[in-house]
Amino acid sequence: MDFQPNRNRGEAMRKSKKKARHAGSAARQADVGNAVTGNIPLLDCTTPSQPAQASVFEQLSRGEENAIRSTELSRLCGFKSVRELQSAIAKEREAGALILSTCQHGGGYYRPADGEDGKREINAFVGTLASRALNTLKAIKAARRELKTIDGQVTIDQIEAALMAVVNTHDDGTL
Repeated sequence: MDFQPNRNRGEAMRKSKKKARHAGSAARQADVGNAVTGNIPLLDCTTPSQPAQASVFEQLSRGEENAIRSTELSRLCGFKSVRELQSAIAKEREAGALILSTCQHGGGYYRPADGEDGKREINAFVGTLASRALNTLKAIKAARRELKTIDGQVTIDQIEAALMAVVNTHDDGTL
């Protein structure tokens, strides 16, 4: 029997005198049932109150050559948008997950490879982030130049000098 969530829905609800649910609820319940029986992947089953999204980290392969594009990773994890994916990645990184990204060869997200290749990938990732941070600081510096600063406020020059010290330490291999 084919499942048709809206067919005779109103009549069935009147007969059972149950409170009507959102039209998509029955369809989502059917999807969850199908997922349990193996008919569709569980990652495709989501509800607003309890998303069945997988950890981004768990979906990633090792090595930059296996990077997964954000649109594909979004789909795999059950997110509605790349923005939701990016938010989840930020949360996982904050919790300690080492999720690398690249803009090379179409870009994407990945786990570092093992051994020396992994060290190279991590160093490249750190360099990219440091470069972005410095560019952001330069933009802030230009904007702040246009604003009057409050006496005693930490200046962007002080922040930039501190960041440069961290980057230089990293470049020396002592970080």
